Amino acid sequence: HRRAMTRIAVHLLCLSILLISACAEDTIDHWRNTTPDLRVTSDSSIDTISSPFNIVPVDSENSVNAIWGLASDDLWAVGDGGIVLHRNAAGWTSSTTEILVQLRALWGRSNSDIWAVGVQSWVHYDGNAWSLPVADPKGPSLLALWGTGDTIWGVGTSGAIMYNTSSSSVWQEMPQVMTSGDLLGLWGSSDSNIWAIGLSGAAAHYDGQGWTTASILNGDTQQNLRGIHGQNESDIWVVGDAGVALHYDGNGWSQSNTATNADLHAVWGNSADSVWA
Repeated sequence: HRRAMTRIAVHLLCLSILLISACAEDTIDHWRNTTPDLRVTSDSSIDTISSPFNIVPVDSENSVNAIWGLASDDLWAVGDGGIVLHRNAAGWTSSTTEILVQLRALWGRSNSDIWAVGVQSWVHYDGNAWSLPVADPKGPSLLALWGTGDTIWGVGTSGAIMYNTSSSSVWQEMPQVMTSGDLLGLWGSSDSNIWAIGLSGAAAHYDGQGWTTASILNGDTQQNLRGIHGQNESDIWVVGDAGVALHYDGNGWSQSNTATNADLHAVWGNSADSVWA
């Protein structure tokens, strides 16, 4: 039976958990499958490991789709039914927004300037409450957010690319560089180097002046690309369906073997040799 709880951290995102390890004396990167509690090493041997994640009960039955925060005691999560969760030093609490749609992503400039986006809706937190400054039933649905400085970027359905600045509650839509296909992931190293990835290997790049379509592996990748993260402009990982993992080294893209066929929805790392998907 199902208990009324939401699984926080990577469990709540329904990720297949993989760890990349690149030892200094070994130039061949390899992924270690750590679900469930198994580690597959480069020589194909298998040993058991304990999970580094804890399951935290939360007063909500809705699925959680995104998490963002400024500190371990100031985390936000959003999900289906307009659910919003907040963690402070005392733990997690739940609240609702003025909408009941699925919220897919969130990002903030500070703890009093946070945006959550979803199905044709944008909601904003001003430090006291969530409000609905923008609701356009004819507009696109944003599926991913990323920000730097004053600007927050969003990408979504049918190749939509939008942005918001702190001086306005309005989201501006950029001229489309892709005529079809949803964009699912977004990350940048600066305000002049931003990548967006999506369905069927779609990719777009922003150079500070404008967005252009980009080719990953010369268009040979047709898998849906869902997650993107990097350490800098020359160390970027992209993951997607059927266990696909792609790496950008500043000159070009290459494919890495993850030893799994599971669909990978997100990727994150805190160094070049410690990346999770």
